[in-house]
Amino acid sequence: MYPTLADVFRDLLGNSLPEGIYKFFHVFNSFGIMMAISFIAAAYVLKKELGRMIQLGQIQKIQREVIENEPATISGYLRNALVGGFLGFKIGLFLTDFNRTTADVQAAFFSKRGSVLFLVIGAIAAALVYYWENRNNKTTTKKTIQLSAGEIVGEVVIRAALGGIIGAKLFHCLEYWSDFVQDPFGLLFSGSGLTFYGGLILGAVAVIHWAYQNKVSYRRLADAIAPGLMLAYALGRVGCMLAGDGDWGIYNSAYITKGDGSVVLTTEAGFQQQVNDNAHYFYRLYESFDKIPHTAVKAPAFLPDWMFAFSFPHNVISEGVLLENCQGEHCAALPVPAFPTPFYETVICLLFFVVLMLFRNKTKVAGMIIAIYMVLNGVERFAIEQIRVNSTYTIFGFHPTQAELISMALILIGAAWYLFLARAQSNIQNESN
Repeated sequence: MYPTLADVFRDLLGNSLPEGIYKFFHVFNSFGIMMAISFIAAAYVLKKELGRMIQLGQIQKIQREVIENEPATISGYLRNALVGGFLGFKIGLFLTDFNRTTADVQAAFFSKRGSVLFLVIGAIAAALVYYWENRNNKTTTKKTIQLSAGEIVGEVVIRAALGGIIGAKLFHCLEYWSDFVQDPFGLLFSGSGLTFYGGLILGAVAVIHWAYQNKVSYRRLADAIAPGLMLAYALGRVGCMLAGDGDWGIYNSAYITKGDGSVVLTTEAGFQQQVNDNAHYFYRLYESFDKIPHTAVKAPAFLPDWMFAFSFPHNVISEGVLLENCQGEHCAALPVPAFPTPFYETVICLLFFVVLMLFRNKTKVAGMIIAIYMVLNGVERFAIEQIRVNSTYTIFGFHPTQAELISMALILIGAAWYLFLARAQSNIQNESN
């Protein structure tokens, strides 16, 4: 596993580089980097789709009245001071508590920790910049501009990102309600715990609200967003796989993990012996050995074992048992390998991305691409949930996970919506004939 870029360079180059360089690259979390790449990729695809739809006349050009040369205002000072103060509050951590902050940048960002001194400095600096930029503005003028596809993407992505982060956190708290009740602030401000469907739902609400404000067809906008959203999810799961963030499947009891993190085939008796040898680990998680989630699946001869059984050595959350001859942080691996579900999701969603890109020019009714996305996403996630371990609910004797419930809803709503629109498309084709 490569929790940070420093781990990548150490694996490729050993210790040939100066230690200071490794410390610098240790700041860059591999999961965070892949998340950033996924946002950039989604924004690029969205920009291309919006440009195509605007050119075809499917989405109207957005005109907006902007104010130029506006003198500095109290609200402007406050807005800039708040943003500058927050950035200073967080950036100050790197200067005042570098080692602890760089150990887990994501956790530090979402935590309540920060530097009050740099909060004040950041707020004052941002207010001064605002003053300097507007010091010569005396007369306010209004101007009508036309937003480009890139400008639309910027606004949509920011809305989606803010709504997505809030939704991901809220739904995670709902999924692990007992943990939230015990430590609400700890769970809300922890660096981990982001539920995809929570981000998807509230992100969608934020984007629909933007479409309503700007009189843009939300169905066309949703069609434009769908392919990029599928691609972003696939790339985001690469980050999960690289970092080993705990987002893996149930144990594959056809294998066990050796002391160096590699996996070997075993028997049922060998699996039971491995569980007994690491009883402290399994008992901490499951309290009873018969509750350990596992199934035995041997990899086909033409595929590598890691595709079916991966121990996630050196994972970022240090989950598992200590590896032999390993010192420092990230020295753990799962004693029994798990199914690498992030890898499966990346492969499946990349294929689904291609499917959506192929279908986008073949539909004449707005909303069909997002309907297909909903069905594909729901099918993929529901299938993966069968070999993942998540908190469950009890409903009429069934024990579904939150993701299973939402994925089933997506499949049903998406299928019904697609059939409704397919009938409308059929009517259009009949009329044209």
